[in-house]
Amino acid sequence: MLLSQGKASPFLSATMFTFVVWAFVSMFGANELREMGKTNWKMIVGAGVASGIGMLCFCGVLSKASKSEVAKLIVLMTIVQIVTTAIWKSIESKSMSLRECLGYATAAVTVALLSKKQIVE
Repeated sequence: MLLSQGKASPFLSATMFTFVVWAFVSMFGANELREMGKTNWKMIVGAGVASGIGMLCFCGVLSKASKSEVAKLIVLMTIVQIVTTAIWKSIESKSMSLRECLGYATAAVTVALLSKKQIVE
């Protein structure tokens, strides 16, 4: 919500946000630079690209949203991130319980309901 109030264009906001996050996180990661040789760079780059695409899309959507829609969009983004991670876990473990299936279905219904425009306000 703070980012949407920054009064910069969506892409400039995303760029500045990314720089600040990088600078902050680097303070904690600098002590572990010797471990870089063990890093799976394909996964790191893939995660970074996916995160970048998500950030640009989300900033673009937020820039067009009214103040009343911002909270709903953040809830939708959070649900999508949680469900994506949970489904990946199920794929990796090659198992999915009935409880997990019901949770995913409930999340899908929630996203569908929050995504619809209200007819009566």
